Amino acid sequence: MNRFRAVLLTSSLLPIVSCGSPPGPIYAISSAARHAIVLNAAGLTYDTSHGVSDVRRLMKIGLFRVHEFGTEASIHPRANANMLTMADLDSGVVVARVITNGHGRYDKFQLPETGVVYLWVRRHAAPGDTVAAFIPADSTQPAGRARLRFEPSAGYPISIAKWVFDWTDDHAWVTCTSMGCCYIEPA
Repeated sequence: MNRFRAVLLTSSLLPIVSCGSPPGPIYAISSAARHAIVLNAAGLTYDTSHGVSDVRRLMKIGLFRVHEFGTEASIHPRANANMLTMADLDSGVVVARVITNGHGRYDKFQLPETGVVYLWVRRHAAPGDTVAAFIPADSTQPAGRARLRFEPSAGYPISIAKWVFDWTDDHAWVTCTSMGCCYIEPA
């Protein structure tokens, strides 16, 4: 009996070990809709100019809540995204292209280790009915769902796409209409 109590006491004192961040949710999208979005996105022009696009190794929280580097990802804004309207945003639109270059996946957005991924956003008037999705060009990879926060502004004269780190995760910030920008964070 004493041995049993000692085992219970010892096991209750063990620390709870985190095995890293859980993967982000998968965005459920029909294959026909996904194909149409990727086909449209592949035909768009993206601005790769210095200052309007961004590249970095994305950060993730690993074992014991230590920050680890994930995949290297560049994000390029859609050319003339600053000319999109709120109607475009309400119906769903690709606002950026992400290219991943190895060093592992970034599960928070379901970004593959290597490949091309399109950032698609949709905003509706109803609260909570907004969505951002990272849709890989490779149809065998899952599309990642993310939270979208629209930030109204006086407008931007150019399209911009940047990675933003907030001490726990990397987020994306992109110009998505003539009336503001979209802040994309893990769901």
